[in-house]
Amino acid sequence: DFLIASIDPEIKRNYFKFRTSWDWFDSVLKSLAFQVNIASDNFTTSEQQLALETNFAFPLGSGEIQASSSLRGLNTAFNTSFFKDQQQEFTQGLGKVGVQWLYAKNEIKLKIGAGVSYFEGDESLTSKLNYYPELEFFYNKKGSSVAPYFTAVGGVNLNSYRESATYNPYLAPITDLKPSFNKYNTRLGIRSSLSSVLNFDFGLLFDQVENFQYFSRLPLNTSIDQKSYRFSNAFENKFTEVELYGVRAQIRIDLAKNNFVQFETVYRYYNVAEDQVLWNIPALQLNWKSQIRYKDIVTLSFNGEVWGDRTTNEHIILSSQATQSVYAEEFTLPLFLRSTAHLTIRLNDQFDAFLKGRFSNSEIHGQWGFYQEPSFLLLGGITYKFDFQY
Repeated sequence: DFLIASIDPEIKRNYFKFRTSWDWFDSVLKSLAFQVNIASDNFTTSEQQLALETNFAFPLGSGEIQASSSLRGLNTAFNTSFFKDQQQEFTQGLGKVGVQWLYAKNEIKLKIGAGVSYFEGDESLTSKLNYYPELEFFYNKKGSSVAPYFTAVGGVNLNSYRESATYNPYLAPITDLKPSFNKYNTRLGIRSSLSSVLNFDFGLLFDQVENFQYFSRLPLNTSIDQKSYRFSNAFENKFTEVELYGVRAQIRIDLAKNNFVQFETVYRYYNVAEDQVLWNIPALQLNWKSQIRYKDIVTLSFNGEVWGDRTTNEHIILSSQATQSVYAEEFTLPLFLRSTAHLTIRLNDQFDAFLKGRFSNSEIHGQWGFYQEPSFLLLGGITYKFDFQY
């Protein structure tokens, strides 16, 4: 108890982003963007990210050629690794080029292309040079309420400490970083408009992923030092090979201008090695969002998400061996729901009053094992809109 009381459990993270983007409408070069991300925390972690993206387009025959290119660089330095008293650093670079031919006429919208990427930084991918499809097909016959479609948009992406900690705030300030390669990322489905009000989207999903990212709870390890994240209360990035099959269904009801209700359900089946467990990854996910506006005076919006049952791990600690975990056990986290409602009332051109509430069914576990979230939060206030003219 004395040891626990002396530890500051907070991880304080700092983020800085700079971005500039340029657009041209009468040139082959359509856009150019440059971005810098810098992240740090109170455990002397530092991360720098650079990205440069360009997009080109020019007509060809009855269609258009589009090309894109990007360069991304990542350098992340952690003060010490989890199991060894030594600094850990990741320096990675990724270059990508994609070319597509676009055709949109009458009832058909078509995009045919491919992308290639080159990765440098570690040997975690089967090949440093990877190819992937960039395909889209959409057919909407005039007078028909059903429109089939097919998409396959693969790609390689860098996984940074900043992005991982944004998704899982309980990530330890020391974790592995590897790129993920979605080989196909395909979706085959139909869109249906039963009327101008009701829209339905149903699709089948398939993908093969190298270095699929998930999160595993770290064990107790105070043999190196007694930092707060070493008490089996934090997570680390894990990566594995996954073959993914899934179903996605979405319903949207457009009630009037700017008024809608939308529900989405996704079920994924992950085919992994026999002895592999994807910790904290649910098969079932649901989300919804809606907005109701009355005469630009009152706006009421809802959004929410549900994570289905998911397997997680708990490290068992014996009092006779209190400096490290003895073994791990797995158990199932129950369904978790989180929803938010936001009411805005326009008082005049400059002032809005708002009321925002968030609800969750968290008891012992929230989205992550043993990290409970508040069951109800309420926030109210006034918004003032500055009007700068120049």
